[in-house]
Amino acid sequence: MKKESDFDMAKSKHPLFQTMVEISKLYDSRLQEINQQALNVFSNNGLARTLQDIDEKVSWITAGSKDTVPESLKAIAESIGKSYANVFSSGDYMYSLSDAMINSLSLIQTDTMFQLSRCAQTDMIKTLTACFAQAGYASLPRIVTESLSKPFLCASDIAFLRTAKLLPTIEDEVLYPYGFKTSLSNLNAGTAEDLMDDDEITYDTHENCFVTVDAEARSSEMNVICAGKIVFNSSCDEELFSEKDLMNFSSFLSRTPMLAMIDGTGKKIFDLIKKMYESGEKRMDFDKDCYYHSRNRNKEVAPYTAELMLKAPHGLPGTGRYNHAGQSHYYYADTQNGAENEVKKYLKKDEITQTIRLIPTKPIRLLDLSGTMLRGKVFLRYIRFPLSDIQDKTPREYLIPSFVADCCRAIGFDGIKYFGSQEYNNYVSWDDGYFKDGGMC
Repeated sequence: MKKESDFDMAKSKHPLFQTMVEISKLYDSRLQEINQQALNVFSNNGLARTLQDIDEKVSWITAGSKDTVPESLKAIAESIGKSYANVFSSGDYMYSLSDAMINSLSLIQTDTMFQLSRCAQTDMIKTLTACFAQAGYASLPRIVTESLSKPFLCASDIAFLRTAKLLPTIEDEVLYPYGFKTSLSNLNAGTAEDLMDDDEITYDTHENCFVTVDAEARSSEMNVICAGKIVFNSSCDEELFSEKDLMNFSSFLSRTPMLAMIDGTGKKIFDLIKKMYESGEKRMDFDKDCYYHSRNRNKEVAPYTAELMLKAPHGLPGTGRYNHAGQSHYYYADTQNGAENEVKKYLKKDEITQTIRLIPTKPIRLLDLSGTMLRGKVFLRYIRFPLSDIQDKTPREYLIPSFVADCCRAIGFDGIKYFGSQEYNNYVSWDDGYFKDGGMC
């Protein structure tokens, strides 16, 4: 077993990185000029967002041409690529690059400089920026490796490593702390976007988790926290939650779940759901003529009867996305394939899946968190993922979703509609008496 001080060693160089190093030796002054001016474009105005700004700030790239005005990051990358092509095709230089390689170089360069300009200016970000300004590409792996060797990094450093296209290019030359690559890959790109300019959260490179003074969270938990913030903030005129708020709240729930309502963030979540209930903003009835409920069973035992399939599973249920251990909530989907996909994730050897068609018989009050609110789909998309290795009786990734269900139940909602995939939505209701038998599938 590797120790914390051990590293995952890469074995081969990426051809694009090799090319970057070679051209930096041959064309350092010309590349420095291009890169410095590109950095100025992004640092002065982020990504130039108006045609006027773009025309003014990238005229050096288009050499005064007004025929094509870049309107996006890709367009700017293409313009930088033209500058590179001019350098490499010059008679003064004996180095030939294909159009495809020049295009790849320009995309990597532009994306990296753009991402650097968006991050909080930490030591690592400043050093990488200076490296690009000087076209000192050979130093890139060393800078990242030295940063990762420190016990703590800023969250914005992790955000850059997760979002920039540079890392896959140089990763063969980088020494990673044990477990870091897995932690980084588990971090949602949208979560990294939220952490770009965060100056309060740090990352523990030994424990591979995000930390504040009062809490810690793995990458999967940060996905839920950041996406949850987007859902709740999208329903308000002002921002109610930060990543730190929800991160600390998740930690609070793990320690004292019965006291959630005395926490400021917990109270805000409750008040917001109550507001949605009272205004009817996200309150809905059944929206389909039929639904589907699936269960796994041993293929050697008799099939479930319709009466059993219409009731929540008996026994002592474990923790689910929207239920605590011991709560028999009823889960279903609006397509047969969706209902079966959700339970097949837990299919054991010698088991098969059984599905019943459900016909609604009475109204229901559901909170619609299926993605119809601004960017709300992200939150539900990530809390629906089953854990690959559940070792805790109450996985921390389920703490905030379960609290949302508690709030809904207390306020008067009968259940929740949430995102399953592009093809179907999932539903959960606290009780199971809303349907009649529509026939086995």
